[in-house]
Amino acid sequence: GGAPIEAIGHDMQLTSAKVEATCENNGKEAVYTCANNCGHTTGGAPIEAIGHDYDNGVVTTQPTCEAPGVKTFTCRNDSKHTYTEAVDMLGHKWDNGTVAHAATCTEDGEMLYTCLNNSLHTRTAPIAANGHKDENPADYKCDVCGTNLCANHSAQTVPGYAATCETDGLTDGSKCSKCGEILTAQQPIEALGHDYNEGIVTTQPGCETPGVKTFTCRNDGKHTYTEDVAPIGHSYQSVVTAPTCTAEGYTTYTCGNCGDSYEADRKPASGHTYWTQFSWQTDFSGAAATAVCDGCNDTQQLTCTVTGAWDQINGKMKFTAKAVVDGETVTDVQYIHLLVSDNTLIIVNSAAQAEESVEMVIMVAGYTNGKMNGCLVEKDITGITEIGLTVSGDLQVFFLHPDTYAPLF
Repeated sequence: GGAPIEAIGHDMQLTSAKVEATCENNGKEAVYTCANNCGHTTGGAPIEAIGHDYDNGVVTTQPTCEAPGVKTFTCRNDSKHTYTEAVDMLGHKWDNGTVAHAATCTEDGEMLYTCLNNSLHTRTAPIAANGHKDENPADYKCDVCGTNLCANHSAQTVPGYAATCETDGLTDGSKCSKCGEILTAQQPIEALGHDYNEGIVTTQPGCETPGVKTFTCRNDGKHTYTEDVAPIGHSYQSVVTAPTCTAEGYTTYTCGNCGDSYEADRKPASGHTYWTQFSWQTDFSGAAATAVCDGCNDTQQLTCTVTGAWDQINGKMKFTAKAVVDGETVTDVQYIHLLVSDNTLIIVNSAAQAEESVEMVIMVAGYTNGKMNGCLVEKDITGITEIGLTVSGDLQVFFLHPDTYAPLF
């Protein structure tokens, strides 16, 4: 052997990328290494820093009257690289100024100046006082401000006036007779206030209406005020009017203070209280009745009805008269002895007058020892003239009304 073997050659591979140079730092070329592990490398040479390339700069902060501005320069290679320079401040540029406060006779005025670069920046300058101007010395006053220029005052009294109840007063003061300046100011005197008396009643109260009490100020009699005085109320006296038969009663109450009156306590009319007086006809065939009121003597003539009946107990004829007064029935009774002796014949007719054919009731009665004894016998007769009775001696014939039993003579 020993025969030569031909070299295989390098197989260069990139092992380190190129590093570009910056404004301030060097760069480096790319590095290549043989992949055959022979250790052969190429490249890696340094690249020199390129340095800054600044532009002409831009004003980034404007200068003001009182502060500088800022100008910023930027590298064209790398905009992160900058530097700044100051821009001179502008300084104030004042206008011609305006009068902020005019000067007076005694006080300085003030001028206001404004910066044309910035209106917020101002400055002031004084304006000297003008001093007084008096072209008419007789009035002792500055022609401009009116200040009193009198140097030697002459005092004159200014009269005051007294306080009243409601208004303040003033003390005496003084002023200069030449210029009118007040030398002694008048001082207020406090109002006195009212001092009212205890009051007097100027309008008397009525029963229902209030009166008036007037209070007068002791300091000034023209000042008054009033208060109501309570009504005194009614004082009633009573007069009783009793009820009558036809009119109601009542009580009249009259006020002794004002004469007002009213009626109350009414009581109904008592109504009539009648008593009745009867007057009989002599034959008891009728009666009249008069009703007279006990309370008022009112009189009424009444219509009477009369009835009769034999009262066997009393042995008498009983005649009853009836009348109606004020809705009530009143009666009067009369008892009559119709038999004056024994053997008296009483005939009771059934009609007021005998007619041609009537039924007769015949009572035959005897009157003995003060007692009546008798019996009734009925008998039909025709006419009274056919009875054939003779009235003689102790016998008497009585014809009685069949309803009222009144005698018919």
